[in-house]
Amino acid sequence: MTGQRFLEIFISPFAFVAYFLLTMVAMSIASGVFSVDMQQKQVIPFSQSMLATHWQFIMVFVVLVVLAPIVEELLYRGYLYGKLRNSFSIWISIIVTSIAFGAAHLWVGPDSPLQWAVAVDTFTLSLVMCATREYTGAIWVPIMMHMMKNGIAFYFLFINTGAINQTESLLPFIFM
Repeated sequence: MTGQRFLEIFISPFAFVAYFLLTMVAMSIASGVFSVDMQQKQVIPFSQSMLATHWQFIMVFVVLVVLAPIVEELLYRGYLYGKLRNSFSIWISIIVTSIAFGAAHLWVGPDSPLQWAVAVDTFTLSLVMCATREYTGAIWVPIMMHMMKNGIAFYFLFINTGAINQTESLLPFIFM
């Protein structure tokens, strides 16, 4: 492992802190300027009651915390950002990719309201993940960030659900 690759291991946690700070600013702006409800609970397409067995729980964990980040990062930061970056500036590429990523998390289904808080959160996450992709040239750094994000969300949505009600200030960071 080269020195550069070794240092990339430490980028994800620092970038994750930057994401949290940026998200607080973005959510304050969205709430204050656009009246977006930042306390909106995320609608997920299945409930905890559907996780009746340990195998179902493990399967949902693998899908949400491992597979979804890999697939989404290959699609958004790998393919889309890469294609845009070949034709446009860094900033246009980052913003367009992040709008697409946020928009993809806006709608869950026909019976659900639009999830604006989730879209703002995933938009800001994408800004930071695109920046790490640009800085490192590696796709695995945003994949690791995405896995950390979804792992935290999984913990609060499926393992320690009571913590959400006790820590309303963390609610914006619990979206997947």
